[in-house]
Amino acid sequence: MAINDTTKTQFLFRINKGKLRLDQDINGHMDDEARRVPFRNMIYIGDGKSDVPCMSVTNKNGGYAVAVYPPGRKAPKGCLQLLQAGRVHAIAPADFTPESPLVQILKTTLKTIVQNIALQRSIFSQKNRYS
Repeated sequence: MAINDTTKTQFLFRINKGKLRLDQDINGHMDDEARRVPFRNMIYIGDGKSDVPCMSVTNKNGGYAVAVYPPGRKAPKGCLQLLQAGRVHAIAPADFTPESPLVQILKTTLKTIVQNIALQRSIFSQKNRYS
């Protein structure tokens, strides 16, 4: 299957709505509470221009976007522009070793997501208790 920037974005919504099979329609409305993986629980890591639409969609919907570039190089102008424009939360070399800046960014972001999930569950539980 050929994947382009539009198809990548479509797959984000497939993940979001839990409709991974290509024969399943993703264009119908679905309440946020019914979505399998909310955007706020997603981290999108991209390394090129074809990832920018997914970064923007993820970011605008409360998720996290990270632009990566080849290790050992200076951050490219395009990555810096994405960061300055607020289209990504962070940029880092594409180094997945345990102590790399990218892994530290991912660990911190995952902790934030987990804490937000716990907070939402606590709030929901309290609302149900007093209803």
